[in-house]
Amino acid sequence: MNYWYLNPEFASGPAAPLFADLERVFSLEGEPVTHDLISRVLRVSVDGRRYYVKCYTGSGKGKSAVRRWFGLRRWFGLQRVRAEWQNLQAFRAWGIPTATLVAYGLERRLGRFTRGALITEEIRDTLNLAEMAHAGERRR
Repeated sequence: MNYWYLNPEFASGPAAPLFADLERVFSLEGEPVTHDLISRVLRVSVDGRRYYVKCYTGSGKGKSAVRRWFGLRRWFGLQRVRAEWQNLQAFRAWGIPTATLVAYGLERRLGRFTRGALITEEIRDTLNLAEMAHAGERRR
């Protein structure tokens, strides 16, 4: 089973073909931002706009079995990608400024989570915490 949602505001724009489905999203190349055992984040530029593409695979084979619920998380647990997009939707509904969700979804095989992705539009004229820390930024 595949589930993929593309925000209607972006469905006819220049980024639409790149973000049209999960297969295309996983084949994207861009500037690597970060990665860990179960996810990677890329920054992709399209027509002067930047997007963050977060791709998740599996449920963390490198983590301890207890933290993965002895493998049951793939079947019953809330996947990190789903929790992340639901959190972004909730923050927006509560009026908390947050990145715009461009697309999101996941893939299951035989009921088991295999991979998922989340794409957000860059918030212009902002710094991330790593840049602020590196620059010695102090705000009160």
